Amino acid sequence: PTPKKALHIDGRMLNHETIQYNQSVVLRFHDQEYIMHGFIDEKGDLVIEAEQKQTHSRWFGIWSPKALEELTRKTGNFKHFPVFVKMLSKAFAKDSENVFVELLTYQDLESLQQRKKENRGETSSRSSRSRSKSNKRYLILTYIMEFDKVHYPLRLKYDENPDPKRLIRTIARLRDELSASQEARASQPSHAKLKAEMLKVQQENEKLKSLMNKQ
Repeated sequence: PTPKKALHIDGRMLNHETIQYNQSVVLRFHDQEYIMHGFIDEKGDLVIEAEQKQTHSRWFGIWSPKALEELTRKTGNFKHFPVFVKMLSKAFAKDSENVFVELLTYQDLESLQQRKKENRGETSSRSSRSRSKSNKRYLILTYIMEFDKVHYPLRLKYDENPDPKRLIRTIARLRDELSASQEARASQPSHAKLKAEMLKVQQENEKLKSLMNKQ
């Protein structure tokens, strides 16, 4: 039988049966830092989480391989599930000029759609926004080709009832950040210690000058 085509992410082999992907990065969107986490869950679905670092507000989305491939098909530029995951990985890591991500609010997306309509000469009217819509985020994965670019919109829902597993990951991350901060402070000399060391250096300089004057 013909072997299935395989891809690699971070040195791991990917195919349509087994995909291993787990990536966390901190990205800045609209002057706000977000912790972006993408991974494949135990069902083989792609999960994307976005956590605002300052407020810890969270948004997430889950896509099966079939649903994600259908989403790409609607854009007119179809991508197989493993290929899309690889594109997302590169966009998160910022190691490719051909793919990048943006995180938009519902209002941002609506404004973009309104401008497109106006550019086409169509009449535009603002729709009423419900709380559920305004709370959503849209992760836009953009793929740039030689003469064109494609936008893949990934809708993220606001996480009103956080999953215990996600809370555990957040607590673990906060503990790591606290530990790293404490270690950094411990490794930095205190103001008093710096002042004492500067005084010692000055005294040694004065001694050297005195010795040179005597010679």
